[in-house]
Amino acid sequence: MENLNNILKDQGSTITSISDCCKGYCLMLFPNSPHGYCLHHFQKNLRNKYPNSIGGASFHETIVSMFNYCAYASIKEQFAEELSRFKKVGGKIAVKFLASLPDENWSNAYFPGKSWVKEERELPIYELVDGIHLKVMKMNSAILKNEDNPYDYTDDYFSVSDFKESYSHHVLPILDFERVADSDNDHGLKPPLTKIPPGRPKRKRIPSNGENSRPIKCGRCGSSERHNRKSCIAKI
Repeated sequence: MENLNNILKDQGSTITSISDCCKGYCLMLFPNSPHGYCLHHFQKNLRNKYPNSIGGASFHETIVSMFNYCAYASIKEQFAEELSRFKKVGGKIAVKFLASLPDENWSNAYFPGKSWVKEERELPIYELVDGIHLKVMKMNSAILKNEDNPYDYTDDYFSVSDFKESYSHHVLPILDFERVADSDNDHGLKPPLTKIPPGRPKRKRIPSNGENSRPIKCGRCGSSERHNRKSCIAKI
């Protein structure tokens, strides 16, 4: 990362990084580069902010969905509308959750890393590519109008010479995709020593956090009580 920082400094370029809201090593090296927060990380944190006594699981998912609408809003007007709805439904917890989050770090509308294709990014993929192509053509036309060389504005690692230099040395093939070749220094990795715990082993899987188990339903009477067709004693 330090070598990458030195290269970008010489070129006057920046890098866009995505992580949680903690200030990590990447943010320390690139303090002036766009830094986005991980949306998946915020979704988990937002669910934990609301206790089960408030609305239940369905309400929690609604809050997360409204937060996603805020994050994915492409223009500032749309972001303001979605943010107002989110605060209104989420209440004080939602307002407090957003208090320490700068808009430019988690919302598309304010994120500086996509300003060059701000309008085109909401288009279908083929129109997005055509829009970028048109911008590049306009940029080249302006460079040629000033009697400059477009290649002077292109990084060297896009050139054919750098591509050939990357493969100028020997590239050894992979012997096997599933297993590497055995080495003389390989002493063999044995499984760890285990001890069977006392008691009868568990047969039921421990459910994950937030996982809902499927209720048992009798095939004879249709009841959700804990019995099946063979043990059913209901009158039909």
